[in-house]
Parts: sequence; structure tokens; C-alpha cells
Amino acid sequence: MMDGSRSRWGIRGNLIASMMATLIPLLALSLFRSYRELQSEQSKIRLETLRFVNSGATVDNEFVTTTELALMTLAEAPSVKAKDRRRLDPLVKRLQPKFLYLMNLVVVDERGNLFAAAIGAQPRQRLSFAPPLPL
Repeated sequence: MMDGSRSRWGIRGNLIASMMATLIPLLALSLFRSYRELQSEQSKIRLETLRFVNSGATVDNEFVTTTELALMTLAEAPSVKAKDRRRLDPLVKRLQPKFLYLMNLVVVDERGNLFAAAIGAQPRQRLSFAPPLPL
């Protein structure tokens, strides 16, 4: 016969059950906090990545705009408009150090034929920088 004052699980079972009743909510709260911290860190990383990409895009836009303006100014130079090869070669050779990010600085006519180049230009060199014709 079982005594009514004793539980089915005994003292050890009751002790384990009370410990679990305390530990499970603490473990759940700890996991929830860790998950929230992970989400917060991911948000911070996304924000920093977005800032980095935007700053890179700004630098790229400034680079393209500056280069475009410089080349448009060069296109309006009298020696370029007159296609004067004697003055063009020295002009592009003097300008090349200002455009170190370019492999070469060249002047071509409307058909893409080379007039002058900062490096590797030979007089009357027959190279074409024209875009290929569509098929």
C-alpha cells in the first residue's frame, strides 16, 4: 500500500522536477536573448556593409565624373580639334601622369583611328579603337 503523503516520483523525482521547472525558463530566456543579440549584430553588419557599398559607389561616381570631364575638356583642346599630331603626342604625354589609373591616354578620330598616344604610339600607326560593327 502506498502512503498518501508520498508522491509517485519520490523525493529525487520531485527535486529534479523542481530544478527543471526553474532551469527550462532560464534556458529559454537565455536562448531568446542570444537570438536577439544575433539579430542585432546582423542588422549592424548589414548597415555597415550598406554604408561601405554606398561610399564605394560615391567614390566610383566621382571617379567617372572627374575622368569624363577631363576627357571632354581634352576633346575640346585646339590641337585635338585640328587633329594636329605634332602637338597631340606631347599633350597626351604630359597629361598621362595625371591619369595614372589609365593604362594609356589616346586620341582617335571619329572612325577610331589612332592620332596620338601617351605611350606606345608610333607615327602613322594603323590601330583602330573604333567599336566593332554589329553583325
